[in-house]
This record gives sequence, C-alpha cells and structure tokens, in this order.
Amino acid sequence: MAPQIRQTLRFTALAMICFLLAYLLLIKASLNFLDNHHKNVTPQAHTTTSNPAIAKVMLMVGNQTNDIYDRAIRTHQNHASRHGYSMYVQYQPLIDGAIYWSKSALLLSILLRELGKPNEERLRWLMWVDYDTIVLNQNIPMEAFLPGPEWDEDFHFLISNDFNGLNAGVFFIRVCSWSVDFMSVLLAYRHYNADVSLYWHDQSAMVKLLEDPKFSRHTLELPWGWFNAYDGDSLHRESQKIQEDYSVRQGDFLVHMAGVEAREVAMSIWLKDYAERNDPRFDVEFEKTSRANEVREFWQVQRQERVGREDEVR
Repeated sequence: MAPQIRQTLRFTALAMICFLLAYLLLIKASLNFLDNHHKNVTPQAHTTTSNPAIAKVMLMVGNQTNDIYDRAIRTHQNHASRHGYSMYVQYQPLIDGAIYWSKSALLLSILLRELGKPNEERLRWLMWVDYDTIVLNQNIPMEAFLPGPEWDEDFHFLISNDFNGLNAGVFFIRVCSWSVDFMSVLLAYRHYNADVSLYWHDQSAMVKLLEDPKFSRHTLELPWGWFNAYDGDSLHRESQKIQEDYSVRQGDFLVHMAGVEAREVAMSIWLKDYAERNDPRFDVEFEKTSRANEVREFWQVQRQERVGREDEVR
C-alpha cells in the first residue's frame, strides 16, 4: 500500500475517533447549557425573533474563582437573554492537558448534537467568544452581521483577521456537515502533523487548514471591528493606522482583551465604566452606529462579485 494511501487511511480513522470522542463528551461532559430566552423581554429596535437559532459558546477553564471573568460572561448572558439566543459555557477542559484543543472538541460536540435533531429544530449558527471579551452594546443582534439565506451554500465559517493574521477569539460557524468535517480535522491536526509548529495552538492549525480549498472556499473574512475590536490602549506600541483600524469605536458590539497587559485590570475598567453602566456612547441602536452602513456595503459588494462570477461562468 502506498505511503500516501496509508496516511489517508490513518487520518480518516483518527477523524472517526474524534467523532466518537465528541459524542461521548457530549453525553458525559459537564456542559452548562444556559437557555437565555426570556419571553417577557421588552421588544427593542433590531431585536431578533423568538427563535433566532443562534447560540453563543464559551470555554471558561481555570478562572472560575475570578469575579472579573464572571462579570464579562454576564455581559454575554444579558445579550443572549435580550435577543433570545442560547448560550453554552463549558467550565471543565474536555481534553486532558490540552486546554486550547477543548475549543474544537466543544464545538464539535454541539454541532453533532444539533445535527441529530430534525432540521426545523436545529440551531443555525454557533458564535464562539473567548472569555476575555466584553459586550459593550447590548442592542446589536448577531443577525446584523450574518449572511442572508441566499448564502446558505456558500459561507459556513466567518472569521476576522487582525494585524497578525487570523484571530480565533470570536467567530461564527454554521451548523452543517461541513463544520463537522472542519472541526474533526482541526481536532486531529496536531496528531498527524507533529512536525508542524503550532505557535498559537488550534488557531495556527486553523490557518493551516484554510490553505485547503475544501475549507477556504466556504470561509469568509468579515471586517475586524464588527465583532472583534481591541482595547485601544493595548495597541500603543503599534502604528497609528493599526490603532485606528483595530481599536473599538463608540457603538461597537464588544471589546476583546487579547494580548492586553494587566488584562484583568483593563477588563475591570471596561466593565465598570462602560459595559455595566450602559454607557450612552456604546448603548445605541445598531442603525445609529458607524458599522451599519459598513455591513450593508460589504454584503452588497459580495452580491456584485457573485453576479460577476456567475457571468463569467455563462
């Protein structure tokens, strides 16, 4: 048997093991499912329907006793409650000694759970959010950023890149078989590529996988500031342009504290001074933010490019 065929068979076998692992984790892991839909929430501008079919997913490991992170998660819970989303918070690692890889295991377990339901009962999207993110504008529904039904066969993985490349702290992944394939291969990647340096662990493996057209053709990069903006003070060593492009703006959805020195101190300030007091500079309707026109223009460009591609084929 040729070495390449043996490698393919081994990889397939490991992917199947990942399926079984995810299924067992789904049954046995201490997954805290928070159903945050409150029927008595007062309707607000741009709120979602009662069944938006979106869930937020977070992994909170090793910081359970820190009130700062509890408060940050609470901003997401409040946002989920307001818009009728479900929310998963996992408090225990799913893979021993490999906390970073518990992310893909958790997502895979939820994807399999949802795909086991009748189509009309499934979630449609999962939104991954790191525990060092803070919701600043509770008014913004996630549907504002997501592609419409005409893109159901096109885009399954929505990411954003910062000035260092892909940042996997916040992203959207569609509930579909493509996503199961992606997360299965991601979870297995480190085992069959032991000679590949993965400086950012699962994030680096994502970058490698997105070099494969099978995955890249269904992945779309969305503008950074829509849902993954940074604390401007943490960018003081970067160029003026980077600071302008990647810092959170007034009215933005959230601030991500990735790479921030004295992170818990900075998070405490953002929570106390902005998020928990519903600061009016952020707490505004989506249509009144600077991102609303950006979103419309972005998807209009995508439609125009699609028409151009279809014309070329004809």
